[in-house]
Amino acid sequence: MTLRSRLSLAFVFVVMVPVLVGSLVVLIAVPRILRDQIGDRLRTASVNVTDVLAARCTEANQAAQLLGLEVAALGPAAAVKQMVTAGTVDYAVVAGANSAVVASAGRLPNGTTPTPLPDVLNSCGDRTNAGIAISSRATLDLAATPSLKSVAVAWAVGSTTASTLRAGLVGQPAITLLVNGATVSSTLSTTQAGKQATAARNANAQSVSITGGRILAFAAPSAGEPYGVVVSSPVPNTTRLTWALLGIVVLMVLVGLIMGRLLARLISKPVVELSEAAARAANGDLDIAIPVRTKDEVGRLAGAFNHMTFELQTYIRQLERSRDELRQNLDRLGATLTHTHDLGGILAVVLDTAIGSVHATGGAIMFLDAEGHLTVRVRRGEAADAAPADAVLALGEGITGRVASTGEAVRGTVGEGPGLRPMAGEPIAKTVIAVPLRQSGRIVGVLNLYDKEAGRAFSAHDLESTLAFASQASVAIDNVLLHQEAQRLSLTDPLTALWNYRYLTIGLGHEIERATRFTRPLAALMLDLDRFKAINDEHGHQVGDAVLIELAGRMRAEVREVDTVARYGGEEFVIVLPETDSAGAARLADRLGTVIRSNPFCAGSGLRNGRGLAVTASIGVAVFPEHGETPSRLLRSADEALYAAKNGGRDQWRFATPDLSSVDLVKLPKADHEPDAGPSGVGTQLSAAYVVVMPDVKSARSEEVDRPRTPDA
Repeated sequence: MTLRSRLSLAFVFVVMVPVLVGSLVVLIAVPRILRDQIGDRLRTASVNVTDVLAARCTEANQAAQLLGLEVAALGPAAAVKQMVTAGTVDYAVVAGANSAVVASAGRLPNGTTPTPLPDVLNSCGDRTNAGIAISSRATLDLAATPSLKSVAVAWAVGSTTASTLRAGLVGQPAITLLVNGATVSSTLSTTQAGKQATAARNANAQSVSITGGRILAFAAPSAGEPYGVVVSSPVPNTTRLTWALLGIVVLMVLVGLIMGRLLARLISKPVVELSEAAARAANGDLDIAIPVRTKDEVGRLAGAFNHMTFELQTYIRQLERSRDELRQNLDRLGATLTHTHDLGGILAVVLDTAIGSVHATGGAIMFLDAEGHLTVRVRRGEAADAAPADAVLALGEGITGRVASTGEAVRGTVGEGPGLRPMAGEPIAKTVIAVPLRQSGRIVGVLNLYDKEAGRAFSAHDLESTLAFASQASVAIDNVLLHQEAQRLSLTDPLTALWNYRYLTIGLGHEIERATRFTRPLAALMLDLDRFKAINDEHGHQVGDAVLIELAGRMRAEVREVDTVARYGGEEFVIVLPETDSAGAARLADRLGTVIRSNPFCAGSGLRNGRGLAVTASIGVAVFPEHGETPSRLLRSADEALYAAKNGGRDQWRFATPDLSSVDLVKLPKADHEPDAGPSGVGTQLSAAYVVVMPDVKSARSEEVDRPRTPDA
């Protein structure tokens, strides 16, 4: 099939689809709309008829009351005659005792008793004889004539009632009145009225349906009105509309064929030229140019094709140049990232390289801190420098917070579009690229680039380049953070999260060096839990571990930030106290003993006794330089004081002494007591607050303290 034939068929198809769809919509929607409109109108008419009948019942009730008053005033005969003569009702009757007729006037349709009694004329009250009349009954209570018991009035209901009601409706639809499902009066034939009565018996109150080619609106009887009302109109005939639409469709097919043929003839030749030129361009020949013969759409298409090939050549040259720059930047970035573990230096290199690659005027890298907030780690350029250096953003706030929260990069004009609305504290820029930085799949920061040079907008290629740098940076960040975590784990105890023995020896050496240089006090406490082996044996090692973890928390709560708390080994711990003399060390030792002793450990953790564990500790105190001038000697002095405290009865602390043959033992008080911190000094505190014991203790632990060990006691 030729291009001309395909264009002709395509044009016909394009024309026919909306025509056919529109025709189908009209054929389906118009009859339904007409039926709905007629149904609404009929529903309104049925309500109007019901209102008229209800009003007639209200009039009947009032007429019955009026008849009762006139009977009292004029007498029965005169009252009923006047009521009928005035045209107020078709029939009026007064009854006495045993429902006997005392007086009546007027008449009802044939087939009824000559003088219907009031007891059978109350269609507006209990629907009695609603098929023959709209009637109402009233009870008499006359002192002058107690024999008169009731009165009734009625309007006859017959074949003309429905016609009378129809005359007052817009469009005069057919009306059928029903009582208990039976037809009372109708403007339709008996057969049609019967069908409508059957449909009404199966319908809900105030419903619309279609029966026998007619649209029916049914209103059920209401309180004080005994008649069901069916209002109907014929279903609208849409045959003419169908034929008219069919003619339009045929006409549009013929017009489409003719127009398609003419259109195909006009555009097929330049399209062939365009297709040949496009084939050559697809094969890489971008030097081709199509002659522009006209100024119409086809001529503009040829010109656009020529412009496209020129732009493609320019873009390819720029792409090759950008590729070379990207390769150079990636090589530099990779070389830098593989030779450093300095996170700040890596972030600076990443930011500088990203800025240079996309020709941005500035940028910033924000990192998540321990509280989950974003803070500035490195920044460049005027826009970034103008923002507060201590700005803090929560996750989800501003451009950076949204990227960190969703993990989706953004690019565009600041303030326009989702994810591009800044918060206070973010740089004020016109355009931005923001991409997430990850560590082991977890977002740890955001790389932001601001305002491309020469006022240009960032392109999709710029975003791809930035994502490439972010990927490289994420690998380096992962390595650095893993290296830092490995360093942290090598210096901390995995159970208690306290510093380990390695960090203790390094840190204590630094503190002794500083104390020596500046002649400042320094103390060390060595703490050991009493009878910890019994806890493990009786309750298991899990409970023992829980005791150690809780002990670490209690000790951390009692020391300063500058103090070092380390696990020495097993249940032994060391606390290094910079800027602390013997008095301060004594107060801390006393306070730690009280904190450990006062509250049970592992309370509420399901222990058999249900009360927790009573735990005590023995503490040795050594002060630099009195008890040692090197880390090993100071720790050994504290260790010897610790074991002297244990040998003296446990649950106490002791100062180390230069003389190993005699050590002053200070027993911890059992009450909540803390030594005085007055100016009298340690000796005064000891003599005033503690019992001094001089046991003959010889240390068996004279070896150098160069490794952690676990005492059995």
